[in-house]
Amino acid sequence: EQPVKGAKAYFMRMVMHDYADPVCVVILSQLAKAMGPESRVLICEMVLPQRVGEADFASAVLDQAVMTMGGKERTEAGFKSLLESAGLELVQVWRVPGVPGACVEGKLKK
Repeated sequence: EQPVKGAKAYFMRMVMHDYADPVCVVILSQLAKAMGPESRVLICEMVLPQRVGEADFASAVLDQAVMTMGGKERTEAGFKSLLESAGLELVQVWRVPGVPGACVEGKLKK
């Protein structure tokens, strides 16, 4: 259970990639129960492109590494699916050009 209720933001960095989808849904569902209408969840992780190319090779290698532990790197669609399964919706994916990581912003579903 998330003890802080109604916070403006709940921030996670490099957490979700350590876990399989069902565990991530449990984590996000607990946050959703604590969130208020204006709350946001900010998930800073690697966000893989739909198709991995040569420029994304390091991201693909990291994905292979975390899969051996039961986790995975996800695409934007993968994060959208996780959020929706937990009663949240994707607001935006904040990116910096040339950086494989991003900040996935979610909020309570309306």
